[in-house]
Amino acid sequence: MLGYAGSESGQSFDVNGERALLDGEILLQTRSHSAWGGAVTACMYLPLERIQVWRQVTDYPRWVQYFPDLVCSEVLSNGEGLQGHKRLYQVAKV
Repeated sequence: MLGYAGSESGQSFDVNGERALLDGEILLQTRSHSAWGGAVTACMYLPLERIQVWRQVTDYPRWVQYFPDLVCSEVLSNGEGLQGHKRLYQVAKV
């Protein structure tokens, strides 16, 4: 089974999920909107070193280039006192 090492969610995939990922599909899981916003988890297979991917994924100001409806993406704080946490301000088209 494929699984993301160190994943807090413990995400793993069955044989069909593994095949889909290796065939280039992106698997999505969504959570509904609340007062705090919504969430989407995307899983994909990338034959790259984790550090290479992480640099791109966490370049939040560049997200406006990747997501067509996103018009603003800024890092408000780097989580003073909270290791690994960032506070973002993002605006999307309606």
